[in-house]
Amino acid sequence: MSADASPSTSNDREIFFVLSDGREVKVHNSLHHLSGFLKDFLKTMANDPSSIVKIPTNDVGYDEVELLNNFVAYLDENYKDQVRNEQDRKDFWMEFIPTHKENLRNLAKDVDKDLLITSANAGDYLIIPAFISFCTYFLCERAQNLKLKELREFLNEEADFDEEQLRIIRECPEFDNL
Repeated sequence: MSADASPSTSNDREIFFVLSDGREVKVHNSLHHLSGFLKDFLKTMANDPSSIVKIPTNDVGYDEVELLNNFVAYLDENYKDQVRNEQDRKDFWMEFIPTHKENLRNLAKDVDKDLLITSANAGDYLIIPAFISFCTYFLCERAQNLKLKELREFLNEEADFDEEQLRIIRECPEFDNL
């Protein structure tokens, strides 16, 4: 295999989340390198010839995957070179999202508190700093309709969040500026 062919190996695979109702939702190829879980998952399958990977989950809903797919497709189409190696740098995303907010605003129209919580609850599958920063930024931007205390208490008491997920949300500057 040539060096040129190596990076595209994971993109040759199709990944589907199998939802609790049996529907299958294809995961956008760009997410293969943005999601630490999917990257690691594909590495474990390096010797598996399957071109289709199906991951059953009760944690991910159609709306979350659709929004995530739209988000990563937008990044891939417009900022591919800029974001390719930044998936793990939270500080990069905290600056990137506000800087490009006008371009991202249309994608964020469906972001609400429940969607943010559910997306973060998807844990190993979807927790990427970019997506959490994106959801948090636009949720916080509209937070004049939410009570800050109520939102903070909800996030603090949400048992399904782990410390890393809470930290990513709390570190988003917009969360502090509610």
